[in-house]
Amino acid sequence: MCQCAPVFLRRSSAALLDLQWPMLIRFEAIHHELNKATAQNKDLQWEMELLQSELTELRTMQVKTEKESEKYKEERDAVYSEYKLIMSERDQVISELDKLQTEVELAESKLKSSTCEKKAASEGVEALRQDTIGDTGYFTKALTGMSYMTRLLL
Repeated sequence: MCQCAPVFLRRSSAALLDLQWPMLIRFEAIHHELNKATAQNKDLQWEMELLQSELTELRTMQVKTEKESEKYKEERDAVYSEYKLIMSERDQVISELDKLQTEVELAESKLKSSTCEKKAASEGVEALRQDTIGDTGYFTKALTGMSYMTRLLL
């Protein structure tokens, strides 16, 4: 080859480099952007893994909370049922107390009535006794008088 070939090659390499230089700069910029995007992607993947971990933890907590909530609902329902039973029993006791109070009042009324009757009967017995005592004296006098008259007649 001739001596002009290396000069030509240098010129054509320089011309080629001049033509490709903007592409190389663009390639470098794109490569830099790609590295930057890759780093961001890694950061986002790490953040996504962290968020997925938090999500798993929150779902576990949600399941646990739902179970506890169901347990508390059952306890609340049991307490409410027991409360209703106690209130029903209380109402029955109040009803029985009212019934017993009425019976006591009736018994007191009967007792008062029988006491009054007893007092009246006692007073009647006393009056009869007084009458009997009075009548006995009169009867005794009458018998004595009859005896005397029978003796006279005999």
